[in-house]
Amino acid sequence: MPFNDLQSQIIALAASSASLEPTPAERSTWQVAADKLVGDFIDRLPTLKMFSPLQPMTLADFDREVAQNLSPELLLAAVKNGLTQVGILTGGAGHLGFIPGGGLYLGAVADHFAAAINAFTADAFSSPIAVHIHNQAIRWLANLIGYNESSWGDITSGGSQATLTALCVARDACGIKPRDYAITCVYLGEHTHHCCRKSLDILFAGDIQVREVPSINHVMDHARLANQIAIDIENGLKPWLIVATGGSTNLGLVDPISEIGSVAQKHKMWLHVDGAYGGFFKLCPETSALFSGLAEADSVVLDPHKGMFLPYGCGAVLFKDGTHLGRAFAATGSYLQDRNGEPNMLRSPMDYSMELTRPFRSLRLWLFIKVYGENILTNALSEKLLLARYACKQISAIENIVITSPLDLSIFAFHFEPPTGDSRDRNVCTKELLRRINSHSEVFLTSTLIDDLFVIRVAVLSFRTHIETIDSLIDIVSQESRLLAQNLESL
Repeated sequence: MPFNDLQSQIIALAASSASLEPTPAERSTWQVAADKLVGDFIDRLPTLKMFSPLQPMTLADFDREVAQNLSPELLLAAVKNGLTQVGILTGGAGHLGFIPGGGLYLGAVADHFAAAINAFTADAFSSPIAVHIHNQAIRWLANLIGYNESSWGDITSGGSQATLTALCVARDACGIKPRDYAITCVYLGEHTHHCCRKSLDILFAGDIQVREVPSINHVMDHARLANQIAIDIENGLKPWLIVATGGSTNLGLVDPISEIGSVAQKHKMWLHVDGAYGGFFKLCPETSALFSGLAEADSVVLDPHKGMFLPYGCGAVLFKDGTHLGRAFAATGSYLQDRNGEPNMLRSPMDYSMELTRPFRSLRLWLFIKVYGENILTNALSEKLLLARYACKQISAIENIVITSPLDLSIFAFHFEPPTGDSRDRNVCTKELLRRINSHSEVFLTSTLIDDLFVIRVAVLSFRTHIETIDSLIDIVSQESRLLAQNLESL
């Protein structure tokens, strides 16, 4: 191709690609529109239904709405309508199901700012200030755990990635090789989060021995754990990893971390604690004792998009000995040789993570600490603990309602017990009660199975949930339980 023709094509294509850079007027229009849509969502959130099921024609209706050549502001308006009309409003005060999400507005500001500047935050050579911010966030989290200066960690996309990272590092740090897989043992609890088993499958393809340790009152029985480890050693197996739970997703209960830690130390095993939901409650004076021994764990997972109320996509993994993390993930290529001049005092996330390119997740966390501080976070979490205790006490007093388990943190469960002499299955009745509760717009609850018993969970963690929402929940449960008891014959 002649040189002049090549230049002409480049010029022609440049005119098209230049449209990707909006004008100042376009930027202003989009920002004003997005801000208005978000503001309207937040303002109207208390009046919106916490859950609306997807109807068969909803997706087709949405596709028709956005089929035209619409402006960004109109497309965002259509998306906002869709997000608020079907599914769960995870940011709502009445979202008391699963583990409530955050959605703190300051996190959205951080994400907008970070995405627009789009710094390469994996490397201190590329972005020293971003890495400095990241490292400050890591150190704050490590201090929360009680780790000393030899600890380190990473900010991840969530608890699942954090767990995979932790177990990968534990495998390498303990020298577990493929030839060892068949004799290697992992010990989980009855209520260990499913992401742990998923991570083990990814790392070992089902080739290791996984033991589920029986529970007492739905927390790991450390005496049976010790007994099972002794049996495995006697049979020539190699105990390697114990996963304790610092606040289970099912019931919010905390395993006896200190006692489990003593077992791990005795047998020189790796102790991992899943504190994705509950770990931040270590800050609260009401529950800090439950996390005794946490600082002795080899690795801990936290989810700032749960316990710090941040938007989804912000997990964390911490290691008591940070050198293990660096050894597991340090790698480079010739295309990165220019980064050798990075400041020595900064630890680049790419050297302590499976990720290279990454979003600037740490900014959300760092901004929260700088703007609000630890005291406000502690107070907000303490409020959730007290709200859960208040709700549990009031709901337990409702006729035909039975609380299923102890209350450690901010989750509890209950079921409907049919009146004496009624032979109807309690699971059928409890399922119907859940349906009735969720038919109200104010709250949304979810369920789980505990020893084959269908139970309804109440999970209090949204920063927007206050006593007014809990009073509404109590009234709804009382009303629907009474009506159900009066109409059992209709089931």
